[in-house]
Amino acid sequence: MKVYVAGSFKNKAKIRVLAQRLREAGLSCYVFCDKDEATNTLSEELRRYIELDLLKPNTALKLPIVQEIGRMNQVQLDLCDAVVLVLPCGKSAHMEAGVMIGRNLPVWIYGPMPRGEFDAMYVMARAVFDEHEFSELLASIKEYQGWCMERMYAVTVFLRGDSIGLKLVSQTGDREYFLTSGDALQLSFTLEAAVEQVHRERFEKLPTKAIGCKSGDH
Repeated sequence: MKVYVAGSFKNKAKIRVLAQRLREAGLSCYVFCDKDEATNTLSEELRRYIELDLLKPNTALKLPIVQEIGRMNQVQLDLCDAVVLVLPCGKSAHMEAGVMIGRNLPVWIYGPMPRGEFDAMYVMARAVFDEHEFSELLASIKEYQGWCMERMYAVTVFLRGDSIGLKLVSQTGDREYFLTSGDALQLSFTLEAAVEQVHRERFEKLPTKAIGCKSGDH
């Protein structure tokens, strides 16, 4: 499982600390502001040589360096399985989180949570944690990671008499599907149905979401 750590470049020191703690806990992370990441180097050059405050958004987005930063981050986002959104952050990080939610992949929100300040649409996140609740954040990520590992499938296609069989093997048990017809088109339909079933099990039967607050904090 690989985690995309999203946030603001202005908040890079806190993001780097969080990423280091996640890595120490055994998680693989992509962090756009890691010192050895090309996106970090490009972001620093962008701020060093261009007065961004003087540019209109449409003008800034046409800059080759901005387009390259966006392209690199999008490639990494496609390679990740989850997002940790580090607050405070801006529109880009929230857009990255939204992409993952749209893919039915988990997003955890982590950062300062002042009383009385909240965003209703954060209910779409897997969980929300205050910046002092790192242990709870990590436990939630590990729970999801363990749940996914239990449901990883290996697929085997086999023959039994005149039928073609499809066997899905996982740590929670084996399942077999049989075809009355041996033609390739029918097999493709069966494969599609099997994949759809795995998809439903992975994303519709996740452990119950939990908002990261302690009793008495309501």
